[in-house]
Amino acid sequence: MPRVKCVKCGRIGNLTIKKTKSHGVNYEYYYIQHYIKETNKIEWCYLGNYESLPVEYKETLQKTSIHKNYTQNNNSNLTSNEQTNHKTRLGHKLGRLVS
Repeated sequence: MPRVKCVKCGRIGNLTIKKTKSHGVNYEYYYIQHYIKETNKIEWCYLGNYESLPVEYKETLQKTSIHKNYTQNNNSNLTSNEQTNHKTRLGHKLGRLVS
């Protein structure tokens, strides 16, 4: 995800999407992920849904959607076991937002 300046706290972080599903409806919520070197931990700033994002974040997401599609197409060439391992590593790096 793209690195942006957080509108909540002013620190630089990664714009991240948490996807959830409830009663058959998919929801996407946006967060800024901050890595804290001193404590070796990740802190999160909640931004809300897509409609509540600032315009500059929406523009950044639209610019990076091309990169997202390229990555997804390259991952489709992996075997199912490699895809599972890739997704597991990615989830670990994002701090496993999904509950």
